[in-house]
Amino acid sequence: LKPVRAEAKESQPSFTAKTLFTLGMIKPEKQITEPIPTPAKGITIEYGKYLANHATGCMDCHTPRNLEDGSFYRDSTFSGSTIRFGQDETGVDVEAYASNIRPDPETGIGTWTEEQFLDAVRTGMRPDGTVLSTHMPYSYYGLLEEDDVKAMYMYLKSLAGC
Repeated sequence: LKPVRAEAKESQPSFTAKTLFTLGMIKPEKQITEPIPTPAKGITIEYGKYLANHATGCMDCHTPRNLEDGSFYRDSTFSGSTIRFGQDETGVDVEAYASNIRPDPETGIGTWTEEQFLDAVRTGMRPDGTVLSTHMPYSYYGLLEEDDVKAMYMYLKSLAGC
């Protein structure tokens, strides 16, 4: 995305997030003190890895966490969340977890075409026609350049299924 100048509005963590932080179930990741090098832009595994792990936040939701300390299970990145996203946009409780986006054909995106992945990320529509939870920020990801989403797809498809 092209940089823009905009005033950052103050945001507050949700009640659920505050509770998880208070109970020590989630802790902030260690502070990044070194620059994260940006690989050359393009439809490559390296650029897709950078986007999925750092620039878009995909890893934050789609990676299981240790529920005792909130740390990521780094050996199973993108295999689905262990933390339930609690409410829809109207405040109704829902049972929603960020799904497995590794190339497993049964539980992940293993059978998805690149076009189906693009649709899900950018419009919130799964290949089976169901709509993703509004916790998935597809309205924002719809602003990503197509080549960026293709690079993320290439990277995720390169991972071992699980």
